[in-house]
Amino acid sequence: MPAAPELPGPRMALVVASTGYTDPAFTQLRSPARDAADMVDVLADPDVGGFTVTPVLDKPEHEIRRAVDAFLAARAVDDLVVVYLSGHGVLDARGRLYFAASDTVRERLSSTAVESAWLLDRLEECRARRQVLILDCCFSGAFAQTKGGADVDLERRLVGAGRGRAVLTASRAGEYSYEGTPLPGAVVNGSVFTAALVDGLRSGAADRDGDGYISVEDAYVYAADQVRAAGGAQSPQRWLYGAEGEIVLARNPRGAVVTAAVLPEALQLSLDSPYPDIRRAAVTTLGTWLTATDPGQVLAAQQALHLVAAHDSPTVATAARDLLRTAEPTPPPTPAPPADRRIDSTGPGPSTEDDAARGAVPQRCLRTIEGHSGEMFAEPVYTVAFSPDGRLLASANGDGDGTVRLWNPSTGQPIGQPLTGHTNSVFSVAFSPDGHLLASVGEDATVRLWNPSTGQPIGEPLTGHTDWVLSVAFSPDGHLLASGGGDGTVRLWDPSTGQPIGRPLTGHTNAVLSVAFSPDGHVLASGGGDRTVRLWDPSTGQPIGRPLTGHTGLVHSVAFSPDGDLLASGGYDNTVRLWNPSTGQPIGEPLTGHTNWVPSVAFSPDGHLLASAGVDGTVRLWNPSTGQPIGQPLTGHTNWVLSVAFSPDGDLLASASQDETIRIWGAA
Repeated sequence: MPAAPELPGPRMALVVASTGYTDPAFTQLRSPARDAADMVDVLADPDVGGFTVTPVLDKPEHEIRRAVDAFLAARAVDDLVVVYLSGHGVLDARGRLYFAASDTVRERLSSTAVESAWLLDRLEECRARRQVLILDCCFSGAFAQTKGGADVDLERRLVGAGRGRAVLTASRAGEYSYEGTPLPGAVVNGSVFTAALVDGLRSGAADRDGDGYISVEDAYVYAADQVRAAGGAQSPQRWLYGAEGEIVLARNPRGAVVTAAVLPEALQLSLDSPYPDIRRAAVTTLGTWLTATDPGQVLAAQQALHLVAAHDSPTVATAARDLLRTAEPTPPPTPAPPADRRIDSTGPGPSTEDDAARGAVPQRCLRTIEGHSGEMFAEPVYTVAFSPDGRLLASANGDGDGTVRLWNPSTGQPIGQPLTGHTNSVFSVAFSPDGHLLASVGEDATVRLWNPSTGQPIGEPLTGHTDWVLSVAFSPDGHLLASGGGDGTVRLWDPSTGQPIGRPLTGHTNAVLSVAFSPDGHVLASGGGDRTVRLWDPSTGQPIGRPLTGHTGLVHSVAFSPDGDLLASGGYDNTVRLWNPSTGQPIGEPLTGHTNWVPSVAFSPDGHLLASAGVDGTVRLWNPSTGQPIGQPLTGHTNWVLSVAFSPDGDLLASASQDETIRIWGAA
């Protein structure tokens, strides 16, 4: 999903909200403060709105007038202007609409409130040719559950002669703008309309045509649909006056959606041929697609070549990797934030109430770790793992120097020198349960052991696999080390001696892409390119039951829940699946949401969260008990997310990406 082009023109926003009132005739409102914080956050975000935002929260009437007047008078012709108001809407005896300020007196509206006609006059005088007015307030009401005063005909009051003006309202004239009744001790939520609007912008879900832009019309349609779906007793409205073309309100933070082209049948048959020379010729053909003008062809070639690189024979896979390195079919760089982005420090900031309520649920990026960048080409970070005490974070990069690196996850600073020894890409790392060993596996068909305290290798490389080694895991007691290889085998090792244990575990008919031990160490799971998950008894090397089938593509990752009752798998079919490892039966429906394959899954230490990494550039969180998503996808990576790992205390989540970075996510 390449990033959308730059947002057009200077972008300026004014966010006005009133929550508390000195006149007892007005109920104190809960949601405007949250609404304002969310609007400031999403509009100011350079990856979404890219606006310079001026917030005005709980100010008296004269300060609101001066802020509005100064804001609109300073605008230039090419500016995009957004004015957002949230609070009580009141009607006087002559039917004139006013917006109540903190010091508004209900019986003295003309001198203590802001009249809508006055606001429209200021918009008329404003030189900006593109104007968006967003009103979230009710117009009749039961004060116990709504914001608002008496009825008002917005359509009649808001007509103006300005060019390119869009007006969005939370409800029709006479309807309530519902903010809900909070439960005792509950976190304050935003209003239904604003929450839907913010969600559509922040997640990119409002981008209806997938072009990477969210127009005012896109945002309105999404918010209106969400309000209706939530059962809100209101009908959001919008009016357009003198509009010429679409007004772009935001960009999709996930970028423009590209759908992979379908490979021609002859090309697909060549890729599936049993003859390496024919597959190599098909890889060469795919290489020509990498420079196509059609992004769908480029994406299809990237996906097919990465698939070949992951599980084909060494000569064919190397050819695929060489093409991916040299063709440089990377998405455009992340747009730089506007130079004038700023937020008035006296205004409302993003709310932290949800963070406290959700505890350790990762919600935002705390830091970005860089250090895997190559001098000649991109070097994706393939894997991350926390040490058992949480003081170290190990990562490894591919497509280049084959190093393993150690970091301080609290600061993002490197620890010591890179661990060198592998002769090419490193695909997986794992710490022993006591933290005294670090294992790594790679394209050079070896398993290597390191002392993470010194960064020195321990013993000789463990050899035996005849193809790339793609995954590694320690048993819970640390007495076994399992590795999965491109040769279709799982191998067990004694990490204290580096010697193999028993014969290779065979059964997969394609590459073994992932391995994981159950918490009691009695079961070893493996996911393969043959679209199956297999269970093994590590003490005997014998398979347990039948292969777990259901994925329609490669199984890239497997992980057990901390109590061992669940097994999660992520696959090339864009889904996460949950299984009962005791019976081998699937649990519920596949977890869907990712728009591309899932290279990694990980449970939180308490088992309450399941994280998944997506080639769609997102990290998603799920409730493994219900299979439902938790919160919004974590966005920020500009390319494939290849690995996720929770810290031992569950407070942090690390993600590794093809954009050469590691991101650390947390609840605050």
